[in-house]
Amino acid sequence: MHVLIVGTTESGKSTLSKLLCKHIKNKGGKCAVLSPTNETGWEADFKTSDGGLFLQFARENEKCFLFVDESGDAIGRYNEEMNWLATGSRHKGHSVIFNVQASSQISTAIRSCCKECYIFATSRGVLKLLAEDFNEPAIMKHEKLPQYHFLVCSRFQALRAGRLDNGGASCYIGRLDEFTLANQGKNDEP
Repeated sequence: MHVLIVGTTESGKSTLSKLLCKHIKNKGGKCAVLSPTNETGWEADFKTSDGGLFLQFARENEKCFLFVDESGDAIGRYNEEMNWLATGSRHKGHSVIFNVQASSQISTAIRSCCKECYIFATSRGVLKLLAEDFNEPAIMKHEKLPQYHFLVCSRFQALRAGRLDNGGASCYIGRLDEFTLANQGKNDEP
């Protein structure tokens, strides 16, 4: 299953990605990371800032979780080759997690191959595009998410919400109404 993680700088998207990577590794999964900024803190079997080496790793291996951090930068340099990650890598048993600040930075082909999307604080325009991509108009009702809070949008499930706790050491995902009730009043305060 391919996943899209979208959010502004410091919203929590890289923290969630690293937590997912660590969890997968702890469960015995094989992880590879493409980080154009060479960001630290990833627990992966393979990590590089070189898109060509990352694609080579993906083509030579099977059943990996492939994390593409700062996808807008990474994919922009290797457009056609990176599209293969979304459109063809599943035939090798890969799951790809695309981490991007704005969903418009990556192609419609990539977005349409993602079964799930984690949406952190972002702009109204990005929310509108994701609402259309995932056929989920309710996304538009959640413009002002606090730091480390996110929506979970799936093509085949109801919209859910989540948050990163303990500085990103743990994650909780639940029904949307749990978070609406828990946060009611907090967002209304002056």
